[in-house]
Amino acid sequence: MKTDAAKRAEQAEEFDLRIERMLDLSSTIPHLYDLFRIPDELDDFLEDNYEAKQRHPSVAPLFARLDKLDEDDWSEPDVIADLWLHAGPAASELLLVQVATPIREYVSENAWRSSWGYYNTKWVAAASLHEAWDLAVEWAKERHAAAFRKYQETAHG
Repeated sequence: MKTDAAKRAEQAEEFDLRIERMLDLSSTIPHLYDLFRIPDELDDFLEDNYEAKQRHPSVAPLFARLDKLDEDDWSEPDVIADLWLHAGPAASELLLVQVATPIREYVSENAWRSSWGYYNTKWVAAASLHEAWDLAVEWAKERHAAAFRKYQETAHG
C-alpha cells in the first residue's frame, strides 16, 4: 500500500499539480489580534477569494455571511474578524492550501504542452492535507478538462 506522500507524488506528476502555499488556521487565529502582522498567505487568500465567483466551493462557507453584505461595507479587518467569529469553530481547524497546475494547450486529441511559467492557482480549505490534496486533484482534472474542451471547440469549429 502506498503512503500518502507516495500517492501525492504520483498524482502530482500525473495531473501536473503542486502545493504552492499552506496556512494552518489553528496556529494562525490566536495571533490575528495584531492586524499589522497578518501572514502574507492569509492576506493573499482573502484577496484571491474576495469575489465569490473566484472561490473554490470548499472555501465558500467561510464567506457565507460576508456575501450577504455590500462589498463596500467591509474592509480586510472586518473580513478577518468575521471569518473567525461567524464561520464557526470548524473554521479554526482548517488548512488553507493554495494549489497550482500549468495551463494546458492541447495540440491534438492526445497531446498538449504546458509549462510552470504559465499556470493557474486556487485556494482550497480542508481539515487535513489528505482532504486538501483530493480537492486539488479534482480541481486540476477540471482545469485540464476545460482546456481540452477549448481545444475541441476550436479544432472542430
